[in-house]
Amino acid sequence: MNSLKNILAHANVKEDFPRQFAIYNLTEFLGYLSTMSEPELVFEENHIKITDKIIQDKYKYANTDYIVSPEKDIKVTDYSIKVNIKEDVFRMIDKKTTILQLHDLYLKGDTKSNSISLCASNKKNDSSNEISIKVGEGVSKKFNVVLKKENLKIIPGNYDISISPKGIAHFKNDKLDVEYWIALEPDSEYGE
Repeated sequence: MNSLKNILAHANVKEDFPRQFAIYNLTEFLGYLSTMSEPELVFEENHIKITDKIIQDKYKYANTDYIVSPEKDIKVTDYSIKVNIKEDVFRMIDKKTTILQLHDLYLKGDTKSNSISLCASNKKNDSSNEISIKVGEGVSKKFNVVLKKENLKIIPGNYDISISPKGIAHFKNDKLDVEYWIALEPDSEYGE
């Protein structure tokens, strides 16, 4: 769970860890590891020793007092919008939004075209560029679900996405045992 309590991630991994430890910024840590071709990790008392050929680095553990954990599991059953979005679409939207500096993502359902689109713009800027990528079909109601791009830091892959009118998007990776619950923006419209 992030410090703002608007993103929760859960993953089951097959690796065994020799000790309990805390990483404050998992996105940073995974990005750092991705800069190496074959990193080897040794879990020391207060840091991870990371080696890769000529590299020997130390990555400090976080103080567990700074780690936010959920008080209870998220139990949402009323997901009214469902779509599968492929990894290449996430990569494309990430690249385009980075280039155009767009910060708001939308999942839009249009009953006229019977389609679902993943869109991006800056909602506070009327002169903002816009992106729209068709990601699904079979729309029974018009909706416009909004989330911040900065909240969409997920492990690459294909995701089954379920949207609840309670303001929660559930992302479930279709190959890895990893899932995310991400809070949606208050101005989202669910077509109720």
